[in-house]
Amino acid sequence: MKLIVPTKAEGKAGSQPTVTVLTPPENTVAIPIEAIDSARWGDHAFLYALDRLTLGISEHSEKKWHDQALFEARVSMRRNGGAIIVELPENIFHFYLLNVTRRDFSSSPKKNKVLVTVGNTHS
Repeated sequence: MKLIVPTKAEGKAGSQPTVTVLTPPENTVAIPIEAIDSARWGDHAFLYALDRLTLGISEHSEKKWHDQALFEARVSMRRNGGAIIVELPENIFHFYLLNVTRRDFSSSPKKNKVLVTVGNTHS
């Protein structure tokens, strides 16, 4: 399933408008550098789909998350300025609608795990 987002309708009066389509962004999520201890994290992380609104990302495998996760994968990471860019599998990126929804980040006190809450959960 592909997401098509029209940006604007173009055309002459009386004719069918053409639709310009946005290309979905790269399948990544950017974690603010201050949310983690970047010295502890390498080139890979462990990604867990914990529920419909929450992704867990950890520097190492997490048994508790492994036992409850709907999906789990080892993912690539790279540093880019003030963020750590995590490469997501396409099915996860699209399931969580990461190209059109808001994200909130929270980290553990040790800064070795991050929870990404997807969508608007605030009232």
